[in-house]
Amino acid sequence: MKAVVVAIIGIVALASFASAENLCPDGKWLKSDKTCQDCPKDCNLCNAINDQANCLQCQNDKILDLSGAVGTCVDCAANCKSCTGPKPEDCVKANPDFGPKVGTKELIACPRNCQYCSAENKCSNCHYGFFLEKEACIACPSNCGECKKEKETDTAATCVKCNSEYALAADKTCKKCEDGCIECTETACTKTMATHFISNGKATKGPDGCAIVDDKGACKKCADEFGIKEGKCQKCSEINANCASCKEGKCTACKETSTSLKAVSFVNGNCVECPENCVKCGENGVCTECNKKSLLDNGKCVVGTVSGCEEVGKTADTCARCGPNFRLGEEGKKCTFIRCPDGQGWDDKGTCVECPMANCKKCDARDKRCIVTVNGYYADGADVKPCPKGCAKCEKKNNKLVCTQVANENARTSGILNIQPKTAEGGYFCDASCGSCYSIQDSHQCATCRPGQVISYSPLDNGDLAMFCIDSNLNCPKPTKTDTQEFCAGLTPPKKYSMILGISVFASFIVALFA
Repeated sequence: MKAVVVAIIGIVALASFASAENLCPDGKWLKSDKTCQDCPKDCNLCNAINDQANCLQCQNDKILDLSGAVGTCVDCAANCKSCTGPKPEDCVKANPDFGPKVGTKELIACPRNCQYCSAENKCSNCHYGFFLEKEACIACPSNCGECKKEKETDTAATCVKCNSEYALAADKTCKKCEDGCIECTETACTKTMATHFISNGKATKGPDGCAIVDDKGACKKCADEFGIKEGKCQKCSEINANCASCKEGKCTACKETSTSLKAVSFVNGNCVECPENCVKCGENGVCTECNKKSLLDNGKCVVGTVSGCEEVGKTADTCARCGPNFRLGEEGKKCTFIRCPDGQGWDDKGTCVECPMANCKKCDARDKRCIVTVNGYYADGADVKPCPKGCAKCEKKNNKLVCTQVANENARTSGILNIQPKTAEGGYFCDASCGSCYSIQDSHQCATCRPGQVISYSPLDNGDLAMFCIDSNLNCPKPTKTDTQEFCAGLTPPKKYSMILGISVFASFIVALFA
């Protein structure tokens, strides 16, 4: 009875764990003195019962024991890799070279690929895809799930049942079913995927965008990215131009703005285009929230009339906050243009004050935000950071640091900077050793080298690759040459380089280079 009570408490606690207020992170529990304590060893998730750690979830090689006052983690049975409980011998995956004895849960020494053993190292039943021969399990032929030897003298087993999506041919080999078919004979499809149906013994694909068809080919359910319109599956954007995603024929998310750059609201499974200057609206397009420059009046947005105003006041002819370079006048009726000297910006009172950050030419001191930096620097949130060497102007676009103006034209050919005309963002900073470079965010990679040098790439401990230029007369351990480029592998990258590129990006670069 005691174990049942602990079990019920544990189950209720686990069900409410995520929703209840929990001051401690996963792997810890809250003690009565309001301190977070580590869960017991081998316990992933726990809470408190009577100011004791009560385990709710154990690691895979342990099971949760609820027989005591609190839940604890105990070992699976000997030679068991993973068990489900409630008993340690309830094993779902044994250690290699072990398996259950026939009719019991006892794990004994068992040959590989054996499902049950009659005694130690004596198999009585093999796993799917293997057949029993002399108490050992031998693999069936390719794509065969069940096989056997017709005669003792046979040197190989004969297939009697193929894996899914394969058919048993007359010569006892397994032939691949046609696309869309998961069960077939040598001449016809007998069972298809949900997206197909059988027509004249062939697997025939249903309508585009359909996830499930009936046996006549009519669509029963559209794929998640499609919706139903006029009985057909159509893309979400074709059903509603402002819909970004849909599921089971209904829109689940809208685009931020419509094609006419107006705000879009998600209302009762539909995407509604809001009126001009409205950021949120109801089912019939009636506005419920306007932008900061407009005032809500009976479901419509009335634009403020004060020139230079950033946030409208309580009436359309008043201003609560002026925009950059403007000072708010008395009673909010006017925004007066002001010009602060370099290195200064305006505060809440419209007074010019020193910018709170260095290397900033113009700033909004109200938000501590730099608007215009001095040459050679760029604004990154509330910070002002230097551009790469050789770059006069730069900025961040899509989390990539982009050089928009070089310090001098010689930098383009010297390798200090490489402007790549094929990229929409512009160019990226290159290390001076490169002829040209390939850049992802803040990582810099040599794409080509100067005359007399070759690219060398070397694997790093984290599985990535470093790419750098070396003199071609160096003794290369693994030289490689293509029609357009020479490579060297196996050298350790110089410490001065921090040019790290993921293997997937490197592969994309090689494909582009060889194209």
